[in-house]
Amino acid sequence: MIITHNSDQWSVLATQSQLCTFPLSQEDITCIESLNKELDLLKNDAAAIAAIQIGYAKRIFVIQDTREVFINPVILSKSRVTRRLPEGCLSIPGFSVRISRPKKIELQYFSIDGTMQQKTFSGFQAQVMSHELDHLEGKLIIDHLKEAPRSSKKTDQKIKAIHKRREKNKRAKKARALNR
Repeated sequence: MIITHNSDQWSVLATQSQLCTFPLSQEDITCIESLNKELDLLKNDAAAIAAIQIGYAKRIFVIQDTREVFINPVILSKSRVTRRLPEGCLSIPGFSVRISRPKKIELQYFSIDGTMQQKTFSGFQAQVMSHELDHLEGKLIIDHLKEAPRSSKKTDQKIKAIHKRREKNKRAKKARALNR
């Protein structure tokens, strides 16, 4: 199940994901299977999904159109030329943000069998890769709003509500940890 801003697990999305080791653990493999099942359900409503979005803090994401699995991805280079387009997120349904992303991005990553890969992505695919890499760093689309001016009062209200919920979940998580 995808963690959204209404979930008690919301604070997990701000977690920086950890590296996977090879051979992959059974938990890593189960996570990848779960990501593919989520993409099956979402069909064209998602371009990709990161492991952290289902509560698994490992550096894994899967792309919808090819079902390619990206493990421990690293940016090797990105173009200075950017494009600013609206972006949505499965974890914040119904909300979009215009984000500047590089037009091209070169990644190094591992495939599911542990083979090192290196590819360059451009256009929409570069945007998708950048978005998923943000997830692996614990960054959401709303975090980009801190970097850009906002023009809508309604947007500001939504962001405040999301941040308030995020803080409430962090406090609840701390309280649960203390009560253990």
